[in-house]
Amino acid sequence: MELWYFLISVGTLAVSATSFFVSFSMWESARRVSTIQSKPKLVALWAGVGVVFLGATVFVLTL
Repeated sequence: MELWYFLISVGTLAVSATSFFVSFSMWESARRVSTIQSKPKLVALWAGVGVVFLGATVFVLTL
């Protein structure tokens, strides 16, 4: 059972890290290159997904 908790937490942590990386790279590329338009709702969506999955990771690890 502990193996399942570990695997679930690693998976949710990977999704969280990926979504934080995507949101940061979108924000950074829009800031550096003036021809790329920033989409704040999309950046916030990816960051929100990262927060949710980070919360799921913490929840699974505290079980």
